[in-house]
Amino acid sequence: MQQLNLRKNSLIKSLALFGGSTTAAQFIMMVYVLIVARVLGPTELGFFNSAYSLVGITAFFLNLGMDTWLLRKAGLFSDVTILSGKVLRIKVSIGIFWSLALVLLAPAIRPDLYTVPMMLICSLDAWSDVCFNTEIQALNVQRRMKAITWLVLLSRGGRLLGLAILLVVGLESAVWFALTRALATFIGFAVATFIHRPKLYSKLPISTKEVLSESLPFGVSEFLSLIYTNIDVTILAWMAGKTAVGLYSPASGIIHALFVIPNAMFSVMVPIMTKLGANSIQRFRSSLRSLFLSFVALGLVMWLAIGLLGNWVMPWLLGDEYEFSGRILAILSSILFFKSIGFACAIVLVSVGWQRKRLLPQLISAVFNIAANIVLIPKFGIEAVAWVYVISEFILAVAYGWITIQWIRSGIFEHNEMQGANVPRD
Repeated sequence: MQQLNLRKNSLIKSLALFGGSTTAAQFIMMVYVLIVARVLGPTELGFFNSAYSLVGITAFFLNLGMDTWLLRKAGLFSDVTILSGKVLRIKVSIGIFWSLALVLLAPAIRPDLYTVPMMLICSLDAWSDVCFNTEIQALNVQRRMKAITWLVLLSRGGRLLGLAILLVVGLESAVWFALTRALATFIGFAVATFIHRPKLYSKLPISTKEVLSESLPFGVSEFLSLIYTNIDVTILAWMAGKTAVGLYSPASGIIHALFVIPNAMFSVMVPIMTKLGANSIQRFRSSLRSLFLSFVALGLVMWLAIGLLGNWVMPWLLGDEYEFSGRILAILSSILFFKSIGFACAIVLVSVGWQRKRLLPQLISAVFNIAANIVLIPKFGIEAVAWVYVISEFILAVAYGWITIQWIRSGIFEHNEMQGANVPRD
């Protein structure tokens, strides 16, 4: 009993430190987003966010689900520094070709939305952030929460510091803002690498082909998630222009920033639940009630808070030209509830090896998102984008919940090859 209480206390401490640091970092980023929006105005902000939206979607090729693979594998592998080193080597190799393709192709296709300097800077930012997240996940597995706290605050706080310097010297343009953001992210990654010291050249009894094969289901899932979280901005930019993006993106940016809270819980819980399921499926099942209650309560609180405040907060913070953004924020607020339920279900499905069963709902949601936006944006404009996003997340929450219930009822188990333990069968 004493040992169990110690584990619970350790888990609570880990959640508090990791969740607290990431929440603080996202608060910093919300401040950053709001300042950038107020300084640049809707049109220039639209140029800024159009570039980042395209980069965010294509960044799938940098990660390919490897960070989620790392979280799950680390629950069953002794040395996470070897795992993270392998992942970083793969990301560096892919990143070279990805950056070249992005910088060369995007400006050639739409020079009015994407310029070479902006795409080069954004690609550096995305590559640094993807590698930084690998280091953070590795440190999370090691329960080095204090290091994570300082690293996350360094990276995100550095963006705000860079922004402040630009405002003081009078360099108020989208390109300069993007450059300071990219430099802050790269510095954060460099410091994280120094602290974690991944074993970049150690041999792993898993080939690159095997890593990519095992991580690909996670990668496809993440790509589909990127589709219905980022494609709205890209489609809006192409069909309605930069100003429309500038009005929509502050509201969606606040919603995305708040995702960090359930996402932090996801990052902490996946390796714990994976290990728990491998050792005792009964204890795994008994922990599900508290897991879901926590996420439902979190989602409701965020939904009500943002939904009630959205209409007047945006023009108060950003000025009257962003009054319409307040309406968009109020519409999008329900996503926080649906997303919290989705994260709770994802913890279960990833931990028990049912990751592939998430793909069909995500595919349906992504296809619906793209098709509905293309059809509805010309007629209903920005509000159509917001409602389509809400419906997409509702579809996912219902589908994930149904799949999770099926697993709970199944009682089916599979053999884990690395540990020889019984875990649920896909």
